[in-house]
Amino acid sequence: MDEKKPTQHLIFNEKTTGKVMEFYETLENQLLEVLRIIPFEKQNFDVWSPKLISIFLDSCSIIDSIFKTTSRSKEKIYGRIIKRTDLNMNHFRHLYRNKFSLGDLNSLMYVSPPVVLAPFKEWMGKGSGQNPNWWQDHQRVKHDRLNNMNLATIKNTVNAVCGLFQVISQHPKMVIAIIRYRWLSNGGYAPDYLIRNLSSIKRRKETNDIFLVETKLFVTTIGKRSFPNNVKEINPLYYKGGMVRLNNFLGRIS
Repeated sequence: MDEKKPTQHLIFNEKTTGKVMEFYETLENQLLEVLRIIPFEKQNFDVWSPKLISIFLDSCSIIDSIFKTTSRSKEKIYGRIIKRTDLNMNHFRHLYRNKFSLGDLNSLMYVSPPVVLAPFKEWMGKGSGQNPNWWQDHQRVKHDRLNNMNLATIKNTVNAVCGLFQVISQHPKMVIAIIRYRWLSNGGYAPDYLIRNLSSIKRRKETNDIFLVETKLFVTTIGKRSFPNNVKEINPLYYKGGMVRLNNFLGRIS
């Protein structure tokens, strides 16, 4: 009797979620090295570098892997049954733009002056929205690196890394990992409370608590309210934990 072939689908366990965190922190550190030389300022947004290519492509590759790992073996999208292996960002937009609220999610970038980023905002356009510009440019670089290497710009790379940060921060299966890696400010709550209430998207929407998730470069929220679009309207008092750094960075407590 033929033995069943083992599934090739990765699952969210301590090993895989830990590797996701390690991959992200490596990419963020590499990006920080570039930003020390090329500041994230409007006049530099179109500056590109060979060093950015791998950061840009690797960030997008991990986003794709996380979405694929989250999806079922077969998904029904636009009336069609599509295998997990055939899913792409067009399908992920349909599956996750509302589930993870990525289209409405803002992140503050810890640069001076502070910047609010919304990497997936194009997902919330009319109809079913569209994919972010940085993702479309990533596809061009991925499929023809030599002719499109100039698309690995500071702006695209920062948005890709921020996009990966948002996917990790909003994914319920990543909660234990982001607590373990000290990304999540506990707001005085015990870890088991956070795990119980933040590992469920339904419970997140039911609680009034809004928590901060932050790395060296970015901070965002988990809960009902995202950061406003205007940096000046961010009130640190609304969020559980992490207030010291956010207060100091914004130069105010409310």
